Amino acid sequence: MSKVFCVVRATNEDSFNDCISALENLKYPYVVIKSDSSLEDKSKSTIKIGAEKSGEYGWIMAVDADVIITQQVDWVEKYCEHMEKNTDWFCFTGWLDCTKRGLIVGLHFFRTSECQKAYDIIKDRDFSFHMGRQEYEICKLLKLTYGMNWDTGYLKESFGKHLFEVNNHGKT
Repeated sequence: MSKVFCVVRATNEDSFNDCISALENLKYPYVVIKSDSSLEDKSKSTIKIGAEKSGEYGWIMAVDADVIITQQVDWVEKYCEHMEKNTDWFCFTGWLDCTKRGLIVGLHFFRTSECQKAYDIIKDRDFSFHMGRQEYEICKLLKLTYGMNWDTGYLKESFGKHLFEVNNHGKT
């Protein structure tokens, strides 16, 4: 069965401790990237961590600090296992209940065995032209130019809650 490793990306979200507590209570392995760096830098770092975790974990789950994961590890691993069996995805997005927008695609999962290839492609490229959408642009480039498949997850069921209002201390 696929193992999932979480990368928590944080700046100064009020919900950071709640995000970490949820992961610890559910017994997810994780690491934190806590800095004022851009989403682009955090996304690249997430993929680099995925390359480093290849062989030990099958998937990296990119969790922003304004997200509270509620699904058990075994449920998430079965979800990832389904994605592995049914396609050759590099990346897929999972669903979250958003406190402002309803059900959204808000989590990125990266297949660790493909992360080194992806990182080598993106590490020196500039994605700053789409502020707030850099991770999307990275995935889009990898899919359209390099055939590294990416799409939404197969099951429209929430992995947790996105606390829209606490992102950047209420600034949207």
